[in-house]
Amino acid sequence: MDSAVQTGWVQPPKQIGGLDHLGAQAPCIKIYSQLLPGITNVTDRARYYSFYPWVFTEFDRNGWRAESEWAPRLRRAECLLTLIAHFHSHTADDDDEHGDAMVGSNTLDKAAAQVAAGATVRLSDFAHQDSEQGNRYFKNPYGGLGQYYFGVLEELGLLQGESVKGLRVIKETGKVLALAVSKHVPGEDFIRTLEGDVIDAERLRALSAFCFCNLKRAAEEAEYLIGVFAKGLTALHPEYVPSLEEAAATTARAQSLSLLCNLADQAADADVPFDVHAFSGMIYSGCNPASERLRVPDALQGVSATWQVYQRNELLAVALQGLLHVQVKALEVSGERLDNTRAFSDWFWQESLGHELLSNFPVSTAADVLQDLYGRLPQFALWQEEGHEITLMREVGSLAGREDGTLSDALKVLRGAMTILSALILRPENQNGYGEFAFPPGYLQGYPVNLNTLPAAWRSELAAQSPAAGFAQLCRRFCLDAHLRVAMRKLRQQGQNTFRFIPGEMGITVRKVPAAPNTSPRFTQAVRILTDLGLLQRANGLVCTTARGRQFEEQVNG
Repeated sequence: MDSAVQTGWVQPPKQIGGLDHLGAQAPCIKIYSQLLPGITNVTDRARYYSFYPWVFTEFDRNGWRAESEWAPRLRRAECLLTLIAHFHSHTADDDDEHGDAMVGSNTLDKAAAQVAAGATVRLSDFAHQDSEQGNRYFKNPYGGLGQYYFGVLEELGLLQGESVKGLRVIKETGKVLALAVSKHVPGEDFIRTLEGDVIDAERLRALSAFCFCNLKRAAEEAEYLIGVFAKGLTALHPEYVPSLEEAAATTARAQSLSLLCNLADQAADADVPFDVHAFSGMIYSGCNPASERLRVPDALQGVSATWQVYQRNELLAVALQGLLHVQVKALEVSGERLDNTRAFSDWFWQESLGHELLSNFPVSTAADVLQDLYGRLPQFALWQEEGHEITLMREVGSLAGREDGTLSDALKVLRGAMTILSALILRPENQNGYGEFAFPPGYLQGYPVNLNTLPAAWRSELAAQSPAAGFAQLCRRFCLDAHLRVAMRKLRQQGQNTFRFIPGEMGITVRKVPAAPNTSPRFTQAVRILTDLGLLQRANGLVCTTARGRQFEEQVNG
């Protein structure tokens, strides 16, 4: 009896780079998501929060309610807005962030430069969805709104809908904000330009009020947006009663933004640029660049302490990712054939770079090694000094991120990562772990590489062992096995292959040496939004609080 045989092909899992190969960054992301809700790592500019409610209100006023009518116009509107800002950057004499971090900036900045030089361009040349043309401004059919902003605008209660396709502007909030926008910009000219398609310098110059640098001059619109970030929906809809969760999120966001204003001034007082490195050092150590205790109002002590918890976990994640990087790098260069992670970790600490590092410590236990490294650390307050864990975090991330890194670089990463671990385990200031921050029940069980598990394992199991045995067990559990567990989970749940090495019949095979990246705690986005709103200002390379920013601080801090 004949039977039919069918042959099928199994599609291989998608190979991606991945960032968090140990699951160690997850607590960081959870913490900063609760501290800055409504701002994400891709929501860079404040005016988008009001522009989208305004533009959809205009679409509705013109009768463009069907998706086939508003979707192509949305893409044109985004292109036009970005062209306005970049044109302003090419023609203004100041150093404001006119077109920075806008939707389609990479493509449209060149077009704006052409217009500034006297040429004309067409919106339709960039707003199309034809992937074969290289000048398409954005892949997502709903542009930056669909890719970046819809989620936060829905979260903040300005737009409503299960997706962009079915969105509507909420009357009591989004349309109130849209009305404020319309008072400060030539809205009818914008829509006519949208329909006319052809763009020249005269048109962009006439629409300059839309440039994001002018938001702080649009008093009502700016005040409404400041109110949304500080008070939530009650700033637009006084009768609205927020839930306890909404109120907590609004308070956390307002206090975090106020803290940024506070820290910016303290950095400026010391003539230090307020960048993410300064932010990390200040919130971790509780000290300003002059090594003095931060001057933080009582109302912000809680949020400041929570940011410190974030930074503590960030140090842990970078240190362990640095250790993973060094081990995989050493195996790749050596060509050794190792059967499993136990053999891998033992080889690293007994014969490879780990052994080379430990040869500098003629001591009997792993605890003695960390104690020696700890004894060489600068004081906790001196976060700008070479050898401090904050400075080492940046060095480890930089060296481990190099494609052409050498074994000499890897040895520096190893020593830096070990020194960071000594600070986390032995500094008195770090003994509180996650402090008062409350994760959802069971959350950390899904991410077992954390500030609770590693110090506990160190003290109960690893510290008393010989240096090679103690560190081999630490790296096997918190780096090698942790990576395999995380990669397997991503493969099973998401169909994504993030393995940096794979055990097999022929031994462990290196796929790609992992980096040791930092998380992005929405710092850049929050500072840029505060600047757009006129609460912070940039001058001579420094960031400081404006008079309006000090009023904002007073309102938040009570």
